[in-house]
Amino acid sequence: MRAFLDQHTISAYFEVIMINLLLSGDNVIGLAAAGLVSELRGKAIAVASNFVAKLLHRFRWISWIGLVVIVYVALDMVWSGGGQLLALYGHTA
Repeated sequence: MRAFLDQHTISAYFEVIMINLLLSGDNVIGLAAAGLVSELRGKAIAVASNFVAKLLHRFRWISWIGLVVIVYVALDMVWSGGGQLLALYGHTA
């Protein structure tokens, strides 16, 4: 029981407590900064998506170009993925 009252031990306990408090404060600051950045990023995305929505509503042909691009990319992925599967299982395309 006498070891808990030793000056060196009390000093070590104090140092551990102070380090834990400082590190937890650092974590709070880091989390607050991350939350602020996330909130600003969310607002920027909302503004940008609102702009794009208005643009798509005004110029409907942009939507058709987007649809053509999506269909082309999807078909290209299916075609190349099918070739990769055939090669994987030893079939020749």
